[in-house]
Amino acid sequence: MAELAPAPGERVDSNGAGIASIHHWIDGTSVAAGDLGFYQTADAYAKSKGLKVIFDPGAIPDQSYMGIDPTSIVIDYEGTGSRYLSTTFPTWTQSYPSARFGQLVFSTPSRNVAGVVARARTNNVGNLYVTNLGLPNPWGSLAGYFAGTELPAMAPSTTTAGVTYQYQTSTNAGVRWSAPAADLEPRTR
Repeated sequence: MAELAPAPGERVDSNGAGIASIHHWIDGTSVAAGDLGFYQTADAYAKSKGLKVIFDPGAIPDQSYMGIDPTSIVIDYEGTGSRYLSTTFPTWTQSYPSARFGQLVFSTPSRNVAGVVARARTNNVGNLYVTNLGLPNPWGSLAGYFAGTELPAMAPSTTTAGVTYQYQTSTNAGVRWSAPAADLEPRTR
């Protein structure tokens, strides 16, 4: 189970590199309903420090985790692009705003990025990071797509088929798409 380790008032980031963030990332979050109390306490602590929590079990948690905080994000997938394309997510994930879900997809060649992005939209995911990098540390540097090694003609913002690929520097990039206004409101469960 993950441990909450920030010093009081410390700003926490996802990779320990000292990047200022308004989020507290809890990697290794349990998926078991019986561990929910620990994460409720961790969330209350983070909120008292003005932080938004990202719970990262890297797998689909028990649905009860969605009740911790309506502003938290749950990383419900962390794995390869090939496995992602065949992963099935529970229907209950469709009853929450897409902004509540994040997925981290690695070892994905550029030819498969569009398929992963399309699948994320179908899976009701509002936060997605896709990289061509693989294990042991797919998060160690920026994906080649954004560094220009695989998409050399990409301008600072390129839109293809409704998906906007953006990059600002060699270490800051993102992929976004327009979500319907209804996606910003909680759905009926």
